[in-house]
Amino acid sequence: MFRALLLLFFIASISKLQAQTCEHKNLSKRFNYQLIAKHFNNAQSIVDSADVTLIIRDKKSGKLYQKISFGANYINEDVYKDCTKCRSYITGYHQKSEVLDYDYGDLIIADLNFDGREDIAIKNDSGGNGGPYYNFYLQGVNGQFILSQYLTTNMQSFPAEINAGSKTLTIQIHANVHQDQRNTFKYNSDNKKWRFIKHRLISYGE
Repeated sequence: MFRALLLLFFIASISKLQAQTCEHKNLSKRFNYQLIAKHFNNAQSIVDSADVTLIIRDKKSGKLYQKISFGANYINEDVYKDCTKCRSYITGYHQKSEVLDYDYGDLIIADLNFDGREDIAIKNDSGGNGGPYYNFYLQGVNGQFILSQYLTTNMQSFPAEINAGSKTLTIQIHANVHQDQRNTFKYNSDNKKWRFIKHRLISYGE
């Protein structure tokens, strides 16, 4: 009896694997995206971990184009489970959906480095009161999506403003009880590098 109770306790305590798959056929003119997330929910924690895979297929042929995989360590249990939480600045799908708590969705397609090719942002951390963090994948001249270490590590949040004229990305996140902060990053298309150029605090309602 004791051994049976111990086994039940062990089963209830270990991480439980939960998989969710979302098919996205309206985020791109060239690709179909399939986002697969396997949640590991620890019964003793309110925060999940997840193995995330994005499968990219050619829209016309259906052939596999690329597969992107990574581990997300601090993910709320509802992340990746609502397939409508996505947006595209390429097709306009959900582009104007309301942004709550600085959250632009689980998967976002946009041209982030102003080269005419679509890029990818995938949520990798639920974050705190400043909103979630993202992995940013930029499409190279060979067509492959490559993780941008700079944007993923330094910008982290999805930009509230994408300015193709000035080649800047500006994030807006929580700073304190009275203010948000706006941080701006500029892309140099000659040397293919980013740099931080501006920090500004704005009061709520400004």
